[in-house]
Amino acid sequence: MSIPTAARRGPSVALIVFVVLAVILGVTTYVFYSAREKERVAKEEALAETERSRRELSEANAEKAAYADATGWATAAHAQADVEAKLKTLYEVMNRWNITIDPALPPTAATLLKETERATFSISQILDFTETALGEAEAARIRADAEKQAMEDAKNAELDERIADLNQARADNIAMRERYEADIQELRDNITAITGEFETAKENWSMAERDYQMKIDVLSVRIDEMSPEIRDPQITDGKILRADLPRNFVVVDIGQKQHVRPDMEFHVFGQPGPEETIDKGIIRISNIYETQSFATIMKSYPEHPILEGDRISSPFYDPVRPQRFVITGDLKLYDLPTLTNIIKYAGGEIQSEVVPDTDYLIVGNVAVEMQVAQEQLSRARHYGVPVMTEERLLEYISHK
Repeated sequence: MSIPTAARRGPSVALIVFVVLAVILGVTTYVFYSAREKERVAKEEALAETERSRRELSEANAEKAAYADATGWATAAHAQADVEAKLKTLYEVMNRWNITIDPALPPTAATLLKETERATFSISQILDFTETALGEAEAARIRADAEKQAMEDAKNAELDERIADLNQARADNIAMRERYEADIQELRDNITAITGEFETAKENWSMAERDYQMKIDVLSVRIDEMSPEIRDPQITDGKILRADLPRNFVVVDIGQKQHVRPDMEFHVFGQPGPEETIDKGIIRISNIYETQSFATIMKSYPEHPILEGDRISSPFYDPVRPQRFVITGDLKLYDLPTLTNIIKYAGGEIQSEVVPDTDYLIVGNVAVEMQVAQEQLSRARHYGVPVMTEERLLEYISHK
């Protein structure tokens, strides 16, 4: 709750008025009591001076009478000088107490009393003004007290409102904490339930994993049972007619009639005799003619150079027709494009699915849920197509 600007200025204005009135009251009181004190002192001094003057006058008259008795009469000059001295003393007292006397009147006691009464009347007027100022100050004080009370009431009302807001916020906080604790408890219950479900699912998964592993083991046994008998990789498919090692090419004695295709790779072995089983390198067919072909030397060994008459062989080359392959399962040694190129370089062809004229089914890892791989294995068993793993395939291609 915000306090209005006028209400905020009220205390400052009241304080200023109160200070001003206090100053006025203090000054007025000081002037009043100073005037009273001056009046009292002036009255006492005036009375004392009047009494002294009377005594002096009596003494003067006595002296004058004595002088007159002694001399016969006082002179006029002597009387005038005496009066002037007394007047001088009287004027000094009057000046000291700011008492004025009409010069036309003689400085008698009655005159002094009149001037004293006039000064008392002035002081009474000052006292009346002081009382008026005090009344105004009291009224201002009453107004200031009223404003102060109003401000205190406003502050108390604002404080009550803030206390009510604080109590409401405290109640909301308590309610929120209760909801939070209820949510936490619900989450704990859910976590407990989920943990139980997770443990159950984990146990079920372990059982399913054991079942899958058993099925995989059965499939692996079946694959091993269907492993083909591949021909000896060193069977001669042709021979080197010419070897030009400086220019890195050779000429072989097989061509279009023997179904040689570009990019086919052949391993080179030594001539019949002691070097018959020595692997001398790899060549790749580049240009094909009717009964001969040019090939690039892809790998060779300086200690066993490729010579004319050396034999060439490819594990999947067939001079009658290319051997056909189907690849399925999850490969772990190569990706599918790389393994496809390896088979093509070795003289084979790739088919999309197992058919009666498929020569080999290459199988990677086969899980139970792989329906396509399971279907290819089923078709291979149905058509009697040999099955081999990619490791076995690469062993024959590399002539190990």
